[in-house]
Amino acid sequence: MDNSVYTTILGFTTASLLYYIYHYYVKPYSYFDKFNIPGPKPKYIFGNLFDSSYGHRHRCLNKYFKKYGKVVGLFYGQIPIIHVADIDIVSEILLKQSDKFLNRVNLVPSFDRPVGLMEARDEDWKNARTSLTPLFSPTKLKAMSQFANNAGFNLLNKILENTELRSAVLDMKKLFYSTAMEMSLTSMFGIEADEKKRDEFEAGFSDFITGLARPFSAWSIALPKVFILLSVFFARKQVFGIVKTHSILQQIIKTRRQELQQGVTTRTDMLKLVIEAEHKDKITDRDIVQHCFTFLVGGYDTTAATLTYAVFSLATNPDVQDKLIEEIDQHCPDVSNLTYNDVQKLTYMDMVLNETLRYYSPGYINLREAKEDCTIRGVRFPKGVGVAIAVKAIHEDPDVWENPDKFDPERFSPEANANRHPCHFLPFSEGPRKCIGIRLGWMNMKLILARLLQRVKFDVAKETEIPLPTVIQFTVVPENPVYLKIVHRTQ
Repeated sequence: MDNSVYTTILGFTTASLLYYIYHYYVKPYSYFDKFNIPGPKPKYIFGNLFDSSYGHRHRCLNKYFKKYGKVVGLFYGQIPIIHVADIDIVSEILLKQSDKFLNRVNLVPSFDRPVGLMEARDEDWKNARTSLTPLFSPTKLKAMSQFANNAGFNLLNKILENTELRSAVLDMKKLFYSTAMEMSLTSMFGIEADEKKRDEFEAGFSDFITGLARPFSAWSIALPKVFILLSVFFARKQVFGIVKTHSILQQIIKTRRQELQQGVTTRTDMLKLVIEAEHKDKITDRDIVQHCFTFLVGGYDTTAATLTYAVFSLATNPDVQDKLIEEIDQHCPDVSNLTYNDVQKLTYMDMVLNETLRYYSPGYINLREAKEDCTIRGVRFPKGVGVAIAVKAIHEDPDVWENPDKFDPERFSPEANANRHPCHFLPFSEGPRKCIGIRLGWMNMKLILARLLQRVKFDVAKETEIPLPTVIQFTVVPENPVYLKIVHRTQ
């Protein structure tokens, strides 16, 4: 083969490579120019993923909205995402034209992981939602309240054991995450007595969740095919955590189904309800794994983070804590018994938890995908483009909330709620894809918080970080241990 042939092959290969690079890693970044959507200049391959240190992307969104307006175009790798903080546009997307934005944009490779209700699309989502909605009826929630009650009781005993001298400084983040896992495993899967299985499950799931905050997770978005090839080496814990969790779930489901077929009496937990729904709605084993995984992801991180933020806010706002304790003493005076009906009376606690979710916004964005071309208030949303509802930015917008940097539960008084636009407060989204498990999560948080405040108060310690630094994992969570002084209440 002569030199001219080598030269031709080399030239063709080089040209093909350059075209590939241009087509997949250069051309996409002109996407927003066609639609006059402003935003910061993306970097090749990673787009805007590293505009801030990874895990702190939520901190720079407000800066972009101030600089470019309330509609900003950002790239997650090569994926264009239109970020929206304009209430009128958000209302159209989530409510008035929700049928055009029903699906969620998928950013990461699946690794064959369960996706469940959170990432299901079109008819698959509608069918799953229809099948699962009855699981969250008041009657079934009341039956499952025992699990949160037991978890709260165990947490309180753990705290009291560590505060024998009537006060001590404890890491409440660590305690709440452990409690949230205990509550999730017992209420969803009945894993209680088998401590070894519980520890194994928690280890695998924690590897997956914490892996989401690592910089290498950006590679899974920017270069998904490369990431899949290299993930065994560079994201070993995260990938194996998913595989381990998936495997354990399958074994739990198999065992529970056998018990139900044999007539073994089991408690009413989420898995039992899902398996029973299987016969009526033809839910497959894989569907069950997917839905259980979704409930676990959605409940564990959000519940633990919100409770941590709540007690931190009580410690730094003692007047709010005193008012909440007064309400608990009035409606839940029996420290040996706390029921589902008791916590339904705690309206000020609802206000405190709502303000906690506004102030810290664990779900800092809410992702959607345009199913068809549409224009809303002059903004073009092409078919297939990703959309991010900027929840945290809306919750901190001074045009929406007076003095947004102040922690003030009175924002959520019945009178204030009656006059509020539904898209001013979006901790669980709004519209058809509003979080299906709101009432379960809310009940769990109220039972645990009430149980603790029956016996202890929270105060600031010298180890307490103020303000509280946060980081993105699956949601926005406290970045470091949250040390608070625990003081026994005088009974």
